[in-house]
Amino acid sequence: MTVIISERAVTKIVAAATATVPGTTGFSTGVGRLTGRGYPRFDVQLDHDADTATVEAFIAVTWPAPLIEIAETVRRTIVEHVQTLCGIEVLTCNVVVGPVVPAKKRVSSADLELAPVSPTPVVVPPPLKLVPITVGRSR
Repeated sequence: MTVIISERAVTKIVAAATATVPGTTGFSTGVGRLTGRGYPRFDVQLDHDADTATVEAFIAVTWPAPLIEIAETVRRTIVEHVQTLCGIEVLTCNVVVGPVVPAKKRVSSADLELAPVSPTPVVVPPPLKLVPITVGRSR
């Protein structure tokens, strides 16, 4: 049995991974909203035969913050999420920092060290036990 994971599904995992990193933010201008060129945006290429991927992540970050550390944390988080959740090896993950957006709160190196790089496991409850229903006539 073969399981194929789409590029769209991996892109959603990459987006979710990026959102967990402190200092990343969404940003787009009026033209960017119309053309779909807002931030963050991702380009994911999959090789299904080799179970490998390459990822280009274009992110906006808040300021003041350690921009290089944010980019490195985003890269590590993306790689870990894709490998853990999809079983796909990430050969290349490039992170491009685009706009720098002012923020009310400073992101520090300590904030980035506390950010989880690995995905948080979700406990799925067991299915409910079904009880047969008996239908009878009412008098």
